[in-house]
Amino acid sequence: MLVYSVRCTLEFCQRKCSDLKELLAHSKEHLTGGLRVSCPFSQCDKLFNKKSSFSSHISRCHKNYCVQDVNPLYIIDQNIIVGPEVGVLQHDHAGAQDPQQQDLHDDQNDTDEPGIAQYTKYIAIFLLKLQAKYMIPDSTIQVIVDEMHFLQQCSLDHITRFIKSKLHQNGTDQDLVEDIAKGVANLGCSISPKSDLINTDREQYPESGTLGSHYLRQKYYQEKMKFVSPVEIVLQKRQKQPKSTAVIMCQFWKHSKMCEDKSFQSHTQQTDYGYNEFRDVQDGKAFKDNPFYSANPDALQIILFQDAFELVNPLGSSRNKHKVVGVYLTLGNIDPRCRSQIDSIQLVMLCKEKYLKKYDQKTIFGQLLTDIKTLENTGIVLDSGIIVKGTILVICGDNLGSHTIGGYVESFQAHYYCRYCTLSKAQIITGPANIVGSIELLNHTKGQYRSYKTMMHRRERIVMESK
Repeated sequence: MLVYSVRCTLEFCQRKCSDLKELLAHSKEHLTGGLRVSCPFSQCDKLFNKKSSFSSHISRCHKNYCVQDVNPLYIIDQNIIVGPEVGVLQHDHAGAQDPQQQDLHDDQNDTDEPGIAQYTKYIAIFLLKLQAKYMIPDSTIQVIVDEMHFLQQCSLDHITRFIKSKLHQNGTDQDLVEDIAKGVANLGCSISPKSDLINTDREQYPESGTLGSHYLRQKYYQEKMKFVSPVEIVLQKRQKQPKSTAVIMCQFWKHSKMCEDKSFQSHTQQTDYGYNEFRDVQDGKAFKDNPFYSANPDALQIILFQDAFELVNPLGSSRNKHKVVGVYLTLGNIDPRCRSQIDSIQLVMLCKEKYLKKYDQKTIFGQLLTDIKTLENTGIVLDSGIIVKGTILVICGDNLGSHTIGGYVESFQAHYYCRYCTLSKAQIITGPANIVGSIELLNHTKGQYRSYKTMMHRRERIVMESK
């Protein structure tokens, strides 16, 4: 029996697969993530952007294949190839079906939901995407829902009349005809307005009207879309003073099923330490020497990003009156080219910038750090019983935000303003040629950071005592 192994040729991936069938399935995952892949067979230089086109091409042009037909760039350890082996890509041409129909059939087999419930879910995802991703106002979405319902009713009325006429011609029982027509007519009941729900059987069709109004849509999102309500952290609450709050959403990973989502799993990559070149953050010495990730190689690699932005202000730009600090999250476990996509970024916290100056960072980020510690020590339990842990891999941001988080001086006109080294402003201006000693010895270390922090606390205590 022929034994061979292949690999993905995308430079950032290089995943090893046991056979060609696994490689084709892996290539489809890249296509689902919006990447371009090439045909893995020799003398075929076609490139594909869509999963359906790729599946159709493999089914039509490479239905029966042998190892000699595979491009040598994909094959690993060619010395173990001992002879031809012919295979049939049954998963790409099942029953000579169209690839798009086969993909839809696979999606239907992956769920136990009835037809109307699944149809309602797809419409809800579309409407939620308009609201959350494309920032379409609720009033506009309501107009879209009403027009969709009108067009759908026109189409279903025509389909119902056509089905009735065909069934009557074949002598079908009248009661059966009415049941079939009623079932077809209620396919679009999820976006029906309240006025149409009077004649609808709510027991038989519980999805009726679930997306008909803004209130009902929000209720459906909370019940069906694993909605996580934001947690309000009260920073100050005194009488006769306005309440200062920070809206924080960091608790979503405690009860989120993000790790069980198929789109997350399809873009998750395994950390490979076999490369001798720097491909990603996991190839750095800091990650490899990290004791937590060494003990938990499958742990979530949390990448936090923080930045301040100003909301719409009629007084003009750069007034800092309504400036808000946002903290966002993405994961280092997923494909590097997918980390910066909007769908991969989660909102963690929103807080007014003036509160960062008014209160200490422990008050602002205390709940966030508590949740991260829980995730690091205890982890989250999935429905499958698997415990997933994780911790912060890196915190990204601009210079001002990074200095604020790290506790460094926030003025870049100061004498020592660099957070990477201990050089003074004058030494940096004169250039590295006039610096005595190794640059590595001038870099900040954990011990220096702790000592500087202790000195600052002592200085603050002395100032307070002198007052």
